[in-house]
Amino acid sequence: MAGVHSYPLLVELEETNIPRLKIKLVKYFQSKKSNGGGECEVEYENGSRTAMLRFRREEGNLEKGVLKLTVRLPTEEKSSRVRKPSAGKSNPTGKVETETEGGDDDTADEEPCSTSAVLGNILDNTNQEFLEMLVENITKSHDFTLEFFPDISSKSLSENINKIAKKIHREKSSRTEEIKVSPSVFHLLCQDGLMDKLLLVYPELKLSPESPNLNITGLGEEINAASKVILDAVLALKRQNLEVDKYVLELLKDEQQEELTDALLTSHQINAAFEISGNRVQLLAVSDRDLSHAQDHLGQLLTTQYINVEDSNVLKKPEWQQLVSHLEQANSKPCRTRINTTAQQVVVSGHKERVIKVQHQLGNFLTQNAHIEETVVVKANAVVKYLEDFNKSWMEKVKDKVRVSYRNEAICLSGSRVNVTHCKTVVEGAVSAVVFDSLNVYKSGVKKLFQENETYFSTIKTETDCLVQLVDKPGGGQDNVKQVPTPLYQLKMPGGVEIAVYKADMCSYPIEAVVSPFNQDLKHSTGLAAALLKAAGPQLQDEFYKMKKTKGQLKPGDCVITDAGGTLCCQKVIHAVAPKYEKPLQASAQLNKVVKGSLEFAEAHGCVSVALPSIGRGMRCFPLKQCELTIVKAVKEYCYENYDEITLQKIHFVNNDDIAVQDMVAAARQEFGNLSDSHSQQTPHLTAPTQPVSQSTGSDLCLNRVQTKEGVDIVLTKGNLEASTTEVIVNTVSSDLDLNRGAVSQAILRAAGPKLQQLVDAQGATGNVGEIIVTDGCQLKSKQVFHAIAPHYKDQATSEKCLQGLFLDCLDMAENNNLTSISLPAISTGDLCFPTTVVASLMLDTILEFSKMRHPKHLKMIVIVLYPADTQCIQVRKKFPNASGNSRSTKGPFSKLTSNSDMHETKMGNVTIQVVTGDITKETTDIIVNSSNESFSLKSGVSKAILDAAGKAVEVECHNFSAKSNPGMIMTQPGNLKCKKILHVVGDSDPVKINKVVQDALQMCVKSSYTSVSFPAIGTGEIYSCMSCKFMIWEIYIPYVKHFLNLFLKSLFHNKANKSSKHKSTSDYTKKHFSSSQIERIQNPGLWKSLEIKKREMELRNGHQNNERRLFHGTCDGAVPNINDRGFNRSYAGKNGEIFVGGGCVSVPIAVFSLILMLPRVTELAINTLFQNQL
Repeated sequence: MAGVHSYPLLVELEETNIPRLKIKLVKYFQSKKSNGGGECEVEYENGSRTAMLRFRREEGNLEKGVLKLTVRLPTEEKSSRVRKPSAGKSNPTGKVETETEGGDDDTADEEPCSTSAVLGNILDNTNQEFLEMLVENITKSHDFTLEFFPDISSKSLSENINKIAKKIHREKSSRTEEIKVSPSVFHLLCQDGLMDKLLLVYPELKLSPESPNLNITGLGEEINAASKVILDAVLALKRQNLEVDKYVLELLKDEQQEELTDALLTSHQINAAFEISGNRVQLLAVSDRDLSHAQDHLGQLLTTQYINVEDSNVLKKPEWQQLVSHLEQANSKPCRTRINTTAQQVVVSGHKERVIKVQHQLGNFLTQNAHIEETVVVKANAVVKYLEDFNKSWMEKVKDKVRVSYRNEAICLSGSRVNVTHCKTVVEGAVSAVVFDSLNVYKSGVKKLFQENETYFSTIKTETDCLVQLVDKPGGGQDNVKQVPTPLYQLKMPGGVEIAVYKADMCSYPIEAVVSPFNQDLKHSTGLAAALLKAAGPQLQDEFYKMKKTKGQLKPGDCVITDAGGTLCCQKVIHAVAPKYEKPLQASAQLNKVVKGSLEFAEAHGCVSVALPSIGRGMRCFPLKQCELTIVKAVKEYCYENYDEITLQKIHFVNNDDIAVQDMVAAARQEFGNLSDSHSQQTPHLTAPTQPVSQSTGSDLCLNRVQTKEGVDIVLTKGNLEASTTEVIVNTVSSDLDLNRGAVSQAILRAAGPKLQQLVDAQGATGNVGEIIVTDGCQLKSKQVFHAIAPHYKDQATSEKCLQGLFLDCLDMAENNNLTSISLPAISTGDLCFPTTVVASLMLDTILEFSKMRHPKHLKMIVIVLYPADTQCIQVRKKFPNASGNSRSTKGPFSKLTSNSDMHETKMGNVTIQVVTGDITKETTDIIVNSSNESFSLKSGVSKAILDAAGKAVEVECHNFSAKSNPGMIMTQPGNLKCKKILHVVGDSDPVKINKVVQDALQMCVKSSYTSVSFPAIGTGEIYSCMSCKFMIWEIYIPYVKHFLNLFLKSLFHNKANKSSKHKSTSDYTKKHFSSSQIERIQNPGLWKSLEIKKREMELRNGHQNNERRLFHGTCDGAVPNINDRGFNRSYAGKNGEIFVGGGCVSVPIAVFSLILMLPRVTELAINTLFQNQL
């Protein structure tokens, strides 16, 4: 390069801080416009005050510039570089000033040319100033401008043109299509990276999620490919039906799914979406994990709370309506809180936090405004009378808030709970302010004196302002009131079992057996088990451990039973291992087993009543309402499964917790419907127990009751059909389906409400005769109503056949619908003109045919309800007992009698009744009955044999008991006998009193949980005959069973002589003279004992025992009572008074042993009566 640029020039600089100095030097010395120096190179180091320039040529012109510099040749190159001067010119100077005049402008000599030109393919790193110098070297004119476009090149321009062409083509060829993908689902797919994948392949594709679908804009092939990818991704999403409460589900279905997804899922960073279609709500997610996460999240976020309505009248108050409206309007965001109201429940669903607040407000309102009744117990009726008539100041504080009623030794307040609670405090204060005392006067005549001089009372009141009353004995009302808890729900099952819900303390609840749930660790450390243990004492735990050792390891669902003891009011405690709620299905099955096992244990140990708590609630973690529902279902199943054999009479659900009690009532109503007797806290249960029929039918009187072989109870009652509490009632309607026609139909419509007519009309029935319309019971106590269109009584055969078919269809429909009871009126006896006798026969014949042909598994009670004013129908009921030709009532409750030489046996259900010949002291039954005297010291006959065999200790115990007051019956230890106890009763010869003694003895056996008992022949004095009854004693308490048992026992006493030695000798003797069809023994114990005494005296006087003779006398059957009472004498002899022995009629003043012989006379076909007398 130095060879090319061989003309150096040294430039000295005055300033060195000029920017881009090197470039400016090149521009200055090389530019033709500036100095015309030509092409050169610059050697310059930053900060140096000199620069070396090298030119290709020697000449250069300087003009005025902007730089101040000194130009000289370098010293080292002067000798070789200086040219010789030409002739005619002076030597050049060594310095050249920078500010010189420029040379002449030669632009005028240039020819015109193009005014603009484009230089292309310029390197990117080319400087603009360098380009100006290049232009200056090329153009002759120095007047030019240079514009520099660094981003434009021929290649870039081509690409841009292609892009523009493609863009124009896309705009012309693009289209927009819509696919059914919701924005929430598309957002879900984008979260999974679908958008990025599509844009990577189709960058120009536009996706616009607009509700309710997705818009895709692009070329046809792009849209098709993208649609396929998106739809495949949608189909690949995981789906799951939302598992939430039905009320939450209804709430979600009414909302917009996009708003729901955003509010409940997206806003909580949950990668899932809702899909709502019809009655279905689904969750969508990319993975199962996201799906599970969303389900768990919604389960925690949304909830439903149930509030049991204690008093449905509160729901009708305007204040309640305003409160519900205010709470619903207070929350308008998606998935707002919703309140559903029914007659028994208020359901709140929505966001959990909001639901809990709303539930608390509504629950408080319902509780505080529920109508209740509270009783303030008073010591005596005198205090009640005083507060009622004399001291009325307290009434001013309560009269406008509650209703006050006065009862026996109690003041009752009824009204809303908040008012009753406040007013009860006021009344208790008024009662405590009354000073009360009683004066016991033991002198005779005082009571009569006060009764005759009642003016004394008014005198005392006037002078002392005190009230005095004459009473027979001091009050005890407080204890009596406490003994009668009020059932919150109560019903009678078809089999007669009473189901009831009580709020009470289990430790003081009066019942035979209670169920105590405990954990699998077998410790009574918490809850009800701990409370029962505290009341019973440590012996309960000890006895339990003994039972556990016998039974072995107990598992969830197992039960053991022990005696109660301590201060418990029950007799037995059933300890049940409550399951833990870990696996729902398994836990529910185990709880079902616990309940049924507890009931079986109660029955097996002779209990007729049992109390069940909420087993599994609390520490066992059962869901609150599911626990009670499972228990109630198990009880219902047990009652139906053991319908014919159940011995329990009462199954009570008892809890002391308000919420648990409400849940139990709700569960009972759900399972048993409206079968309840409608007891509530507003109506205290103070009435005496009624017959099962009247409770189950709602009628006033049971006229008759029988049971078929198949176990169907047929009940004839008098009452109002609309008050029946069976599961279904049958109503008669005309063809126009107007319920206002007909007395029965009108009564049902009034009781059920106008909605019943609407339900009938909604069925769209044709109104043809024989058609049955099924509707809900509305406000009736029955679940359903069968509206039967009955025929008119025109053509007798056709009408009767149609009516019978209608009866049968109603019974079939009840059985097919799993209903257990049905009530029928006297259908068609009114406006339809059917004869009452015809209807009665058709009904009974149809019921018996139904029972025989169908063998119903569900329908176990058929109630025929007669209107009280319909005297004609009630008179026709005389046919009723004879109509059940195949029923149990006609043949009695006993099975076939089996006999052998020493024993007669029959059965009544589970009861086995035996009549045996033997020594009663050898019996091994639980109880042996001893017929004794009032001091229990009789030492003759059976009593002597029992006391001698038992030993001296039993006699001493009897003596101790006789010194105390007793009800005529005592129970002692067995002594040396093999029985468990000896029951001593006061014997009597009166059949009525004997009947009472037997019943009382059986009742005591039941109360003491004994299962077998042996009776002697009470009143006969015989030692070696006894009657052994081994049975489940509970059946004795059923009224009609008592009746038949009494008849059977009477027949046992009459027939007992059939196999005796006297019977045999009489039979053998009379065979010689005549044939006897029946031999019965009549005996007066008092006369028999008198005869025995006289017989012994005669034997001693005569010195031999041949002092008796047989005398036969004929008389009529009507003389039997007189003979049994007074003995036989000649006045009773009648037309049959033929003497077979000794000739002539003999008067026998003391004939105490008589056998009635039914003799056929030779001359007559009639049966005649002959008495054999012991003389």
